[in-house]
Amino acid sequence: MRTRLWPLFDLVVRTPRLELRYPDDELAAEIAELTAEPIHDPATMPFSIAWTDGPPEHRPRSSLQHYWLRRADFTVDNWSCMMAVLVDGEPVGVQDINATQFVTMRTPSFISGSKDSAQSAPVPAHTTTITRRSV
Repeated sequence: MRTRLWPLFDLVVRTPRLELRYPDDELAAEIAELTAEPIHDPATMPFSIAWTDGPPEHRPRSSLQHYWLRRADFTVDNWSCMMAVLVDGEPVGVQDINATQFVTMRTPSFISGSKDSAQSAPVPAHTTTITRRSV
């Protein structure tokens, strides 16, 4: 029933080590919990909105609310497909594919985020690191 109403729940991209999966509420909560951990060097701000400056104990709830908001606001023209990133079966971050005025522009953007410890892990040869770009 849930995939008939929201087909994105079936969206999965797999490689031998890395998996991108559209998160259900359970996986979204697991990913949100990661935001209590350091995301980046506190001396820098890689995001246009300084959400990581908030108290670590508040970030998981705010992140989960953000995921729900992005899901609720999904339309054909303006959308966000926030995928959970799993390495060796463990959630480590998100890959957000989003678009504004997609019907006209046909141009999505990609934004990645992962817990700090996952950023130092070697990137498998069969993956590509995308920080932000338009296609």
